[in-house]
Amino acid sequence: TMLTGCTQDDADVVSAWAVNIGGPAYTAADGTRYDAEAFVSGGEVHTLDRILGSQDSGLYLDYREGDIRIDRPLANGTYDITFHFAEPADIGGQERLFDALVNGSPAIRGIDIVSWRDGKTHSALTITVPNVEVVDGRLEVEFSAVERQPVLSALSVQPKSATSGDWE
Repeated sequence: TMLTGCTQDDADVVSAWAVNIGGPAYTAADGTRYDAEAFVSGGEVHTLDRILGSQDSGLYLDYREGDIRIDRPLANGTYDITFHFAEPADIGGQERLFDALVNGSPAIRGIDIVSWRDGKTHSALTITVPNVEVVDGRLEVEFSAVERQPVLSALSVQPKSATSGDWE
């Protein structure tokens, strides 16, 4: 989508965003365009040679593991945020546990990719957190390790389609 009549500063504040963590730009089967990694820090980038359980295996081949942090200017509003995970290690359930925090509040507790994927590793798992409120013009995502280090493959942010009459 081309932005016309916008300065670069205007273009930096978006109301929808998707990013391929650790990887290149990617267009998903549903048409969602994921940017190459940007606004992401912490942890280390790793690569998997295969991924199962997704039409979009390319989204999961590159990922970050560790103290991952996302900090992105985002227009105020209500969003659905979808996290994309795949367990890279040959481990069992309860062996990697972590929490996801959005703008300082717990969004998903006790993420256990293997258990939530019926015991499968190297398989895609998506979790959507609905109705996330952005009030200060920023999206900040962090993870808190419980057991082993958090992993993240991709993230997408979509505005809620319902419009509100609360314009100022």
